[in-house]
Amino acid sequence: MAKQNLLLVDNDTQHLRVMEVSLRKAGYAVTTARSGSEALTKASGSPPDLIVSDTAMPGVDGFELCSQLKSDMRLREIPFVFLTRDGAVESKVRGLQLGAEDYLPKPFDPVLLRARIGASLDRKRLGDAERVAFAALEESQGKLAAELAEAAAYVQSVLPAPLMAGPVTASWQFLPSSTLGGDAFGYGSLGDDLFGICLLDVCGHGVG
Repeated sequence: MAKQNLLLVDNDTQHLRVMEVSLRKAGYAVTTARSGSEALTKASGSPPDLIVSDTAMPGVDGFELCSQLKSDMRLREIPFVFLTRDGAVESKVRGLQLGAEDYLPKPFDPVLLRARIGASLDRKRLGDAERVAFAALEESQGKLAAELAEAAAYVQSVLPAPLMAGPVTASWQFLPSSTLGGDAFGYGSLGDDLFGICLLDVCGHGVG
């Protein structure tokens, strides 16, 4: 099984290195960035499984990084965790409102950080599985709708034409109560002043 890739973002080189070593020992593949703009470039080129970022960085800070990633349809599902010395409630609220999964304090507790990262990745796996299942369901429903439409067109094609002249005239409307009505009918002259009508009722037995 391939290692899950984490992107760590911090302009504090020493802290970045400590965090990188700790998470590599935990079995993760790790990519680092020392600025928000560098992180955007790396995430766009090779989307990671999760991003851990500081908030206070020159240029594109952590909040702006999170905001830009969450506005990108290709990258918005990547879990984003803030790891910062800024413990103000306002900062935590802002980070979570931007779509971050978690907000943890520096200096980090290795056990807690790994636990939070693991939980975030588990939620992402579940979300990914749900999206795949939903896409498969939509595809299946689309195919079924197309098959039902084809079958409905066939049923319409075998019904008799209205009789507009002759000793017997006939007109009709075929209004199925769902996408495909299984009932059918037919009529026509049988000769010797006889006119035949048949009605087929197969309602309630499924499409087959």
